[in-house]
Amino acid sequence: MTAEPAPSPPIRRITAKMRLVAQTIRDGTNWGLGIIKATGMSMSATYQMLARMERAGWLECTREDKAAAAAHCRSPRKVYALTGKAADALGWHDL
Repeated sequence: MTAEPAPSPPIRRITAKMRLVAQTIRDGTNWGLGIIKATGMSMSATYQMLARMERAGWLECTREDKAAAAAHCRSPRKVYALTGKAADALGWHDL
């Protein structure tokens, strides 16, 4: 039996960059490199923030369909979607 990972502590402080990443995803740029280009953040800072937001329950992450990726001659992307928990924390009630 595999032990469940410990739950991540809740996000206590919403930074301007965290809000920027969430807004970028909300606006439809929902894959890593797209988020990096849209926000101007570094790769390491972006992926660390995405991982933190996912652990906190703010994001759901899935893989893009292989056929869709193949149509663009690339590997499937990891695609991020905001959850209701993120919408509540950010005061966005139209998600």
